[in-house]
This record gives sequence, structure tokens and C-alpha cells, in this order.
Amino acid sequence: MNETTLGAHVRVPNPEQWWVAARDDLPEPTLVADEPWSEDDNSRWAPIAGVINAVAAALTTGGYTVDPTEPASARVPVDLDGLDRLDRSIVRSWFHPGPEAPRGDAWAEDVGQGSRRLLTAWRAAPDALLPVRSELLQHLDDVPIFGEALTDVLAHSATEGLPRVPAAVATRSPQYVDELRRVADWMHKESFQDA
Repeated sequence: MNETTLGAHVRVPNPEQWWVAARDDLPEPTLVADEPWSEDDNSRWAPIAGVINAVAAALTTGGYTVDPTEPASARVPVDLDGLDRLDRSIVRSWFHPGPEAPRGDAWAEDVGQGSRRLLTAWRAAPDALLPVRSELLQHLDDVPIFGEALTDVLAHSATEGLPRVPAAVATRSPQYVDELRRVADWMHKESFQDA
């Protein structure tokens, strides 16, 4: 399928695990040496940031559909016209369910994975809103494996982090805040099965 036709979309796994950051929400990200994207790439970062910003808007407003093949994923329509293959790869990798997504939490002092992409996108489009996957919430899939010990750690971390989520981030990322509250509530449950 030609990705520049109508029907192009980006799949965002677990949209409730993403928060939407403005440039001022994060300190100057610490560049991570092993990241594959740099500002010296031939990629056109302003259009890339524009597509990522459009996905952020859809996550903020619920402007997406549930992916019928992956019910835990959002399917966000995007316009990929004008992006070459590498640019489209950067966009898609931003939302890859594995370790490629920019990750961190709204209260953290820095972002680990993805800091160079965030910084490069903001240099090209300073007003862009960019999704960041929650470092904490991405571990929810591990709860069935590690059980109550992980549940306790996640609940404690969510409880500690929630009051430190900036108000602007909370407004832009209501699903993220709701999911943090749900996880924090585990501290008050007798077991994970009650959650």
C-alpha cells in the first residue's frame, strides 16, 4: 500500500500510557549517544514534527479509532504526503511498542530513550506537542509475569508521581492521568485481581 494515500495511519499502542509534552515541560534533554536519529540526518524534521504533533492532538482529544486487529491500540489517521521512506520510518518508530518510543514520565527530570528525537523535533518545530510513552506505565504488561511485587512498585511510583505531574500536562493528557490514578489505587486494594 502506498503510505501517502488516504487511509495512512499510525498505530499507537496503549494510548493511555502516553502523555503529551510541550518543549517547556522537559528540561533540556540529555542526548543519548546510541540513538539512531540526529539533527544532521537528511530527514525533514519540521514535517516529521508536524505529523507527530497531529498524533499528539488525536491522543489529547480522543480523535482516533481502536485498531480492530489490536484492541489495545489507537489507530490515528495521518497525512504522510511529503515524507520520504526514512521520515515515515522515524514517525512509525516514535510509536513502536518496543524500546524505540521516547520514554519518560511527566515528573521525571529527564527522558531516557528518545531524547535526541524530542530535542531535534523541537528544534525544527518549537511549538510542537510531542507524545512521550510513560516509563512507569509501559511495565503494566509485566504485571502478570512478576505479580504483586511489581504491582506494589508501580502503585507506589504512580502515587509518588501523580502530584508532580504539571497541570498543563494533566490537561493535555487526561488518559495518562486516569491510568496513573488507576495504578495508584492498587495500593488500596487487597490484591491485583481487585484492580
